[in-house]
Amino acid sequence: MKDSSGKDVSIETDWSSTMMANSTRDPFWRAKVRSELNRNPQLTDVINDKCTRCHAPMANFEAKSSNETKGILDGGFLSVSHPRHDEAMNGVSCTLCHQVQDAPNLGTLSSFTGRYEIGNNKTIYGPFENPFANPMIMQTGYTPTYSAHIKSSKMCATCHNLKTPYVDQFGTVLSTTPESEFPEQMPYSEWEHSSYASTNPKSCQGCHMSRANGVKISTMPMMLGTRDNFAIHEFVGANKLMLDIFNNNKEQLGVLSNNFAETIDKTQTMLNSSAAITPVNQSLGSDNALNFTLKINSNTGHKLPSAYPSRRVVLHVTVKDAQGTVVFESGKINANGSIDGVDADTNLAAFEPHYDLITAPDQVQVYEAIMGDNQNQVTYTLLRGMVYLKDNRLLPQGFNKSTAPNDIKVVGDALNDANFVGGSDEISYRISGLSGSSYQVEAELIHQPIAYSFALDLFNEVDNEVEDFKTMFNASNSKSSRIALNTFSVVR
Repeated sequence: MKDSSGKDVSIETDWSSTMMANSTRDPFWRAKVRSELNRNPQLTDVINDKCTRCHAPMANFEAKSSNETKGILDGGFLSVSHPRHDEAMNGVSCTLCHQVQDAPNLGTLSSFTGRYEIGNNKTIYGPFENPFANPMIMQTGYTPTYSAHIKSSKMCATCHNLKTPYVDQFGTVLSTTPESEFPEQMPYSEWEHSSYASTNPKSCQGCHMSRANGVKISTMPMMLGTRDNFAIHEFVGANKLMLDIFNNNKEQLGVLSNNFAETIDKTQTMLNSSAAITPVNQSLGSDNALNFTLKINSNTGHKLPSAYPSRRVVLHVTVKDAQGTVVFESGKINANGSIDGVDADTNLAAFEPHYDLITAPDQVQVYEAIMGDNQNQVTYTLLRGMVYLKDNRLLPQGFNKSTAPNDIKVVGDALNDANFVGGSDEISYRISGLSGSSYQVEAELIHQPIAYSFALDLFNEVDNEVEDFKTMFNASNSKSSRIALNTFSVVR
């Protein structure tokens, strides 16, 4: 399939190198499932069901329809001998998303956490009106049908708004209703509370699926015309780390695609467009102190980073004197993914606070969500997560933190930071004891899909799935990816 300029926009090719296509091959997901099963064995059935609704949705749906036990590991869906194995390994495939119905509850709590509705009449929904249906009916038995909901954000919400039950230290489930469950990830609700859903509307698909014109989307019949505004099925996000791991461990993970280089490039492009750094003011005073303020502007339709709480965005600032010697550095990132000065990376019970002013190298601005259990202690076990002890992730434009619903609220010092607002954050630096007359400041924003502390907690397990992922994680050079860079000079 090619567009009017001759560019290849083949659906299967683009989809095959996405996180969605490889959702069950994801070694981080497999390792985390093992960890959660180890730590909460009494919730095995809940874990197996919830974690496959969206990672192995076809296998989950078919097993549920046939009243079969749903399992992931230990002879479950991931076993090549399991009768639902092929359905599981196809991840989030065409006939899953395109059969989700425009049910009355779509985009509401009762449809979240993989509670999409699929009929039994093989109706398959698409974005183009008046499709020529006979070839698909004859070849596959599916009837292509136009429906506007396939282009709406509420479609994505069924899996990308996810709430999970939580337990106390004894394993007793404390959550009692879907409303009371832990908001593990809520990018749809974040989008819904932003200007991207209202005054400056743009859907999930509008950002994560670019468009092409002049695309012939079927070879039959031969006289079929082309379509404009065709959504390229690239599903680009921010997770370069996992794409790199897929690409470098194809045989072990059963990955079939050879299209990862293109998807990784597109992912970096999306990262680069997601935020920017602008110096607001700077001065070098007679008191030998360098002062400057940075403004971080978010161009993302949900929080940054969003979704699964292993992710963080770090502001790395380096100051050099006229000779190029580093005189100050906050947020230095190491090859293993750890960050100098970040409390969580040396103590899993701690975390870095939100800052409005940084004066020392061991103070680092980290935009992240930190899970807390029922005792208000830091936890990396998903089913112990009851609250967020910190959530200062960058807000989308138009996000009013004072009116945000409980599931997406700002938590911690950022709540009272007057310049932490929808679309941006300002942070000041004051570096004392300098004697020079000119300095160069380099500020970069770095994205990490898996925080070093999150990985350390997971690596406490000794199971095969965890050991496999640990080896792949340690070998990857994509633990950290730059979002934005700004360099400027300050002269007395």
